[in-house]
Amino acid sequence: GLANDEKQLQKLKNKTMLAALIAEIDQRDKNEANAKSEEELKNRRAVHSDAVVKLANNQGNVSKLTKIEIAAILLVGHSIDVGPMTRKANKKEALVARLEERIKASIDGSILATCTSAIDASGESHMDLDSDSDGQAVPGGHVQEHDYDEA
Repeated sequence: GLANDEKQLQKLKNKTMLAALIAEIDQRDKNEANAKSEEELKNRRAVHSDAVVKLANNQGNVSKLTKIEIAAILLVGHSIDVGPMTRKANKKEALVARLEERIKASIDGSILATCTSAIDASGESHMDLDSDSDGQAVPGGHVQEHDYDEA
């Protein structure tokens, strides 16, 4: 057969049309997935503030939150998208552990940032400390130096 006979040309046209249809379907699926993820992001943002209040009212007990509330705090507060709640990895215990880990890291980071900001470039502390009767540093003034030489 000839390379350009009518039958071959029709097959090429059909393949081209099929490829175009598949590309169109793929694009539509991507658009739907983006719309769903944007909707889910919007929903999680709406849940976030109430979830933070609930967490505070429960003295930071993450296990008192629902999976959706935990996911909202992780997403909005920590930029961690855990994906759909139907994923096997999103069991409540795993989500609780993940949020507790992030909260602890945030607290450790806040403490470190506070301490770092209290020390200037010269390396001198600007935190006011006094020492108590046992010689331990406590907030309130300057560190008192003790002379322990009893010669």
